Amino acid sequence: MSDDIAPDEPDDGDFEPLPEGHDWLLSQLVRLADIGVDIGLTVMANGETITGTLAGQRAYFEATRAAVNTKTIGNDTVREDHMFNAALEALGEVAQSEGPVPHPEFLHLKDAHVISPSGLTPTHGGVWWRGKIASVDGFWLGSANPRPQA
Repeated sequence: MSDDIAPDEPDDGDFEPLPEGHDWLLSQLVRLADIGVDIGLTVMANGETITGTLAGQRAYFEATRAAVNTKTIGNDTVREDHMFNAALEALGEVAQSEGPVPHPEFLHLKDAHVISPSGLTPTHGGVWWRGKIASVDGFWLGSANPRPQA
């Protein structure tokens, strides 16, 4: 192991250098999610605690595309797939490119809830949440289960 690698950061010969502020382990968990492994995760970011299931970028963009797929302007229905299709296409290009693989910059939680003193928000069903890995102050494996409402 060379001197320029932090002791808690393994030598990632096939990957670009870890960006400043990124936790190596969290980046590895995001990579696992990108290949389809669902991982319960709770993160603390900018004073908020968010809990959910870590999901891959593709799953996030596909779910978001489905949620905002169409809109009505006047009497016309307009499909808004183009920006999501471009993002999904870019993911495919990165996966097939040669050279060092970039570290993920964002993490995605499905069925996410914000934990507050009054409970979980939203109270019925979770939402998709996207956050910068560099903004995560801490995390733990596992997600909080919403308490049934009485």
